[in-house]
Amino acid sequence: MKTLVLGAAIVDIIMKIPKLPKSGEDVLCTERKLTVGGCAYNVANILRGFNVDHDLFVPIGSGMYADIIRKTQSSGQAWWLTPAVPILWEAEVGGSPEVRSLRPA
Repeated sequence: MKTLVLGAAIVDIIMKIPKLPKSGEDVLCTERKLTVGGCAYNVANILRGFNVDHDLFVPIGSGMYADIIRKTQSSGQAWWLTPAVPILWEAEVGGSPEVRSLRPA
């Protein structure tokens, strides 16, 4: 039996700071690390660690953080499924939703 994991993949920004800031205070970080996380992504990694047959199905948007997730996807660090019907439903205020493809025109 194969498990299908549905949910989210996000980019976590982990920063090392010398202390927690007081209200209204700024604190500079000394180190910063970007790592892919999110509920579904983390569950899929646990399943992979236990050699459970699974597929990960998460939406990936656009932008610099989406590019980081795609890089993780292409590096083989996680197993991914590509959405079979990649569409977005959008509606203008007061209008009806219309189907828009995620693929470039």
